[in-house]
Amino acid sequence: MIILTYGQPKSASTYLAELARRACAIAGSNQNDLRASHLAGRPGVSGGFWAGGLNGLAKVAADLAPEDRLAIKTHSPPPRDLSELVAQGQLRILISYRHPGDAALSMFEAGEAIRAEGGDRQPAFASLTTHRAAIDAAVAHVRNTLLPWLRSGQGDAFPFDVLVNEPDKVLSQIAAAVGIGVDALMADRAIRNLVSGRKRVYNFNTGQSGRYRDAFSAEDIAYLTDQIGPFIDFCEDRLPREAL
Repeated sequence: MIILTYGQPKSASTYLAELARRACAIAGSNQNDLRASHLAGRPGVSGGFWAGGLNGLAKVAADLAPEDRLAIKTHSPPPRDLSELVAQGQLRILISYRHPGDAALSMFEAGEAIRAEGGDRQPAFASLTTHRAAIDAAVAHVRNTLLPWLRSGQGDAFPFDVLVNEPDKVLSQIAAAVGIGVDALMADRAIRNLVSGRKRVYNFNTGQSGRYRDAFSAEDIAYLTDQIGPFIDFCEDRLPREAL
């Protein structure tokens, strides 16, 4: 089985993916060995991150042994055979998402930090030199990638605030996906360190929700709302997932 974590950029997706990876290892699946056997050499795949089209997931899932649990992270749209893979028990999906205002502000600030360092890492963030550019990037990702995942009706979706503030809810869903008990997860020191904040994962900051309201101009907030108002309503619990 593949445990696939899809994350909207800046939605604690790396954190969720690391929890899933550790859970798969606790369930008895050596992630390095499985990656070497099933992912090495695949175009667009680096370590446990799969960029580009995901239509090759079906082949990977079919080649795994029944007891295998392979964690894969992606920012890509869902594959064509998503429902079939889920129905056959070959795929479980964990989704992270965030209010697009907060996501856009975090993307902009990541770009500022990269430019201040004088480095060229993460050029997609480094190119976001204005709030409006970050908003456009965040909106495009929601429209083109996140909404197809949410509209698929497949997978457990976690808002950013739940990921960072209510780890018990997240761990129960991860444990169910992997097929082990929550107690087994919490017995693992690495898991405990992650959910307690004693250990951070790369590029993850808990942040503070709603900061975009003070950082963005009234014009930019109105623009964001005009572009993607229904998704904002979903993030603020005014619209159910089924209505997206």
